[in-house]
Amino acid sequence: MPVITIPKALRDRLGDEGSDALADLMNAVIDQARTDMFSLVVERFERRLTEEFGKMNERITSLEQTFERRLAEEIGKVNARITEEIGKVNARITEEVGKVHERITSLEQTFERRLAEEIAKVNARITEEISKVNARITEEIGKVNEQITEEIGRVHERITSLEQTFERRLAEEIGKMNERITSLEQRFERRLAEETAKLRQEIAELKADLIRWMFIFWAGQLVAIWGILLAFFRR
Repeated sequence: MPVITIPKALRDRLGDEGSDALADLMNAVIDQARTDMFSLVVERFERRLTEEFGKMNERITSLEQTFERRLAEEIGKVNARITEEIGKVNARITEEVGKVHERITSLEQTFERRLAEEIAKVNARITEEISKVNARITEEIGKVNEQITEEIGRVHERITSLEQTFERRLAEEIGKMNERITSLEQRFERRLAEETAKLRQEIAELKADLIRWMFIFWAGQLVAIWGILLAFFRR
């Protein structure tokens, strides 16, 4: 904001307070004028802007209507062209599909005929190979049966030999066990006789000790009774 300067002559005439008051007044007037001018400019700008916006809206509305009308016309033309092209394409597709079906039918017939021929050849080859395999299997089975028979004979011979060896070994072991059992029985009987003799001797000694102690006991009892009787009769 510009600062208003009071000339010296006027300041001398008005004084400092008057000069300051005059400066404040002029500044306030200038500020108010500036505010009013700004408001006027803004108002005129807004009015002009509103008018221009109105014109632009009218122009845009007109252009939209023109564009929509032109677009509808072009869409109609495009739809008609598309319908025409679709008809042509459908006709072409129908024609090509017919040709493809004919080609497929021809190929199917050719394939089925060729497949039947190949299947017949394969079946004949399979039959021939099966015959060869059956003959080979029969031959191999005969060889295997012969080998099995030979092996079974060998196994039987081996089993017979093992049975004889086992029986002989078993008889030997049974003989040894019988001898061992007989020896153990003799030792047991001898030991039993010795222990029985010792036990009888111990029983005899025990009886002798028992008789001796019984004699001593009854002898003591008799002596005691005799002493009691003597003492009783002396009174």
